[in-house]
Parts: sequence; C-alpha cells; structure tokens
Amino acid sequence: MKQKAFTLPELLIALTVVGVIAIMVLPNLVTGIYERVWSTQLQSIYKAVENTSKKLLADEQTSKLSRTILTKSSSETVADTAGAFLKKYFKVTKDCETSSGNCFAAAYKNINGGAVELGVSNDSYCVSISTGASVCLQPASIAADGTFNYAKFIVDTNGTDQPNIAGYDLFLIYVDEDGEIMLPQRSSDDVTKCKSGAELGLYCLVYLRGNNWKIDY
Repeated sequence: MKQKAFTLPELLIALTVVGVIAIMVLPNLVTGIYERVWSTQLQSIYKAVENTSKKLLADEQTSKLSRTILTKSSSETVADTAGAFLKKYFKVTKDCETSSGNCFAAAYKNINGGAVELGVSNDSYCVSISTGASVCLQPASIAADGTFNYAKFIVDTNGTDQPNIAGYDLFLIYVDEDGEIMLPQRSSDDVTKCKSGAELGLYCLVYLRGNNWKIDY
C-alpha cells in the first residue's frame, strides 16, 4: 500500500510551528543553563572561602581568626595580611594588589538594573584565581573597643565575564572570628534586598544558601 507523503505546504506549516515553539522555549532553556552555571560557580568559591579560613586556623594552631594573618593590626599592611592569605591558599593568576583593576569588571548592576558600586579601596587586596573567580579581600581587624570586625570577601565568581550582576555572579561573604561564614538570618524580604543589590548580593547568598543553591528570583 502506497504511503501518502507530506505536501510542501504541510511541511512548511510544521516547520513554522516548530520554529515558534523553539523561539518561545529556547530563552528559558538558555537562562536556566546560565543560572545553573552561576550557582555552581558560587558554591565553588563559597566552599573555597570556608575551607581556606578553617585551614588557616589549623595551620596557625589557633581557634581565633584574630590571631592569624587574616586579621590586620595597625602596624601591618593589607599585603602582609589579606595579600599573604590569598597567595598562600589560592592559586593566584593575576595580582591586582589594592585595586580591583583588571580583576573585576568596570561596572556592575543589580538585578533590577540599577548601578552597584564595588566599594573597593586601599583596605582590600584583589586577585584573580585559577577557577576564573576574582576576589577582593578586606582583612579582619580589631576595633579600639575590642570588637572583632569580620574579614570581608567580595567575589565575582567568573571574573570579568558577564553578567556582572550582584546576586548572579557578584557576592559578598563575611568570615567571623571562628573562621565560619557569617550570614544574616533569613527573612521574608531577602529577595527584595537581593534584587536591589544590597550588600553586594549578600542577601541573594542568604536566600540561595537556604534554597538548595537554586537561582529562581
């Protein structure tokens, strides 16, 4: 029995339908892929910060970050502290010293589209590392009243590459005196703060940490 073939108009209609479906679905697929990549990059640098802080305590045989090279005294330089830490525990591929320079993108935005400032000054040491991430590290310090000021890591999980958006590839990570990553308590307005770029993506990190690292905001 002879099978009936598709006519040219039928093929054109079928291709048009497939094309329309592809146009509708493809952007969501591409976005989902990027979000998984960004999430994986974030988890990698998060674990690196956590592990190296703990290793520093073990190497210097102390339980307090204030007794290590990650805490700067008034007589020390940022290179002596943050710089020394980064060079010892990370594979540095580019040394930007006390400037974000070529280690970070020239401009960043928040998820809502507004401009975000890195706020990096001479009190931080910046590098790019072998994973492709960039880090500006402000060492911990002890205030005049004895208060411990957390070590502050500003990280771009994929360096100068896009999207350069706080909450997607730009994050702020604090490390406390026990070498633990310090995060604010979760709250109902974390996503709102996240999208505004508050604290350079810190509230996005809070949300993601409690959301199984899934970017869905």
